[in-house]
Amino acid sequence: MAEQYQNLKLYTQSSKLISELLKDQSLYKSDENYNITIAKIYQLQAINFSVNKKTDEALSSFQKSDTYLKSQTTENFIIKTENDLLQASIDLNRKQIDRAKTVLFATKQVVDNKSEQVFLYSLTYERLARLSFLDKNYSEAISLLEKALANVEGVDYLVLKSRIYDQMAKSYLALQNEDKYRFYEKLFVDSKAKIDASQKEGIRYLLKLTELREQQSLEQSRKDASFLTRFLLIGFAVAVAELAIYYFFEYKRKEELAKQLDFFKNKKSYFKKLSDAKADLSKPTSEPQIDDNHNLHESEVKQPKKSILISKEKEDEILQKLDELEKSDRFLNKEMSLAVLAGQLETNTKYLSEIINKYKGNNFNHYINELRVNYIAYMLKTNAIYLNYKVSYLAEVSGFSSHSAFTTVFKSITGMSPNAYIQQINQSNK
Repeated sequence: MAEQYQNLKLYTQSSKLISELLKDQSLYKSDENYNITIAKIYQLQAINFSVNKKTDEALSSFQKSDTYLKSQTTENFIIKTENDLLQASIDLNRKQIDRAKTVLFATKQVVDNKSEQVFLYSLTYERLARLSFLDKNYSEAISLLEKALANVEGVDYLVLKSRIYDQMAKSYLALQNEDKYRFYEKLFVDSKAKIDASQKEGIRYLLKLTELREQQSLEQSRKDASFLTRFLLIGFAVAVAELAIYYFFEYKRKEELAKQLDFFKNKKSYFKKLSDAKADLSKPTSEPQIDDNHNLHESEVKQPKKSILISKEKEDEILQKLDELEKSDRFLNKEMSLAVLAGQLETNTKYLSEIINKYKGNNFNHYINELRVNYIAYMLKTNAIYLNYKVSYLAEVSGFSSHSAFTTVFKSITGMSPNAYIQQINQSNK
């Protein structure tokens, strides 16, 4: 059941409950806290709309929530500030940066003078850090996140802390600080595990309340249902909704971050190998060396289901020639194909395909595309003039047939677009 809630089935149930509450406001209209209650309900409705990408409806619900927050009370201030921050998040997601900036900086001025509101202070600074990250100011983002974290360090706001840990990891990764990235990534993973456990327990509680409410008649609910129970239910639904929003928008991005880290880690040795190879071009040629991994015995290498019988001597010969290919730039030729390369290596396509799959771990197309991406990544890293070229030219230089094909393959291998990679290099060179 917990998994079903995480797959957004929670929002259907939450929306149904909100519709019932808004439809029959007589259940709580006589209560002295009516304005706060209805403002909170509209805020929850706005969050549900936001998760379902109904941003116009979400903004409308936030505005309705604000209309019930006219009095100057602490409760009204908290809900109003939360509304502002949530709307700013929508603006950030819609790339309406200027409007988000206006709201966030105005909120910062307010919460800076409300030191007792530690949650709102830290939440505001976390949102400001997102803004700095979008502006590619990763150091400033880290500074803001450190302030946010310090303010809630001794308080049990695990969801907010988890978000801060994740943002810290992302910012340090952008600065290519692998140690800091791993440190905050571990904090994020640990906190997420605790949140998952807490969420499962909370959902069980929510289900009991829901089942109890469905069993009661409307008349019995009016007599017996207390305002506190309803308020707790709504507050819990908001918390769970926030969790689901968080997981929904961050899932894909975390996969890309992990891929980026692996790319930078693996390419350190590759860049050195390519640099050495280019240096060797000016030296007299010698008998090329076979990589140690190429000398693995057949039993030590994971075999494909349907393997072609090739002698060890022939395997070594082809691997040696592939090693020479990797140290050259022949793979940049747009006409490169399995048949063309087989002809160049003086073998047949079946043998060549088998060797690439067996020892390179990929099919021919992926193998060549990865060599091309590695090459252009190396040139961007070591030759500043490449940073000024258009992506279309980089695609041409690296042997891709089109700008779109180059961008798609580059991102699939590195976890980021060519432009993002260039921006990270520029940032690290400052």
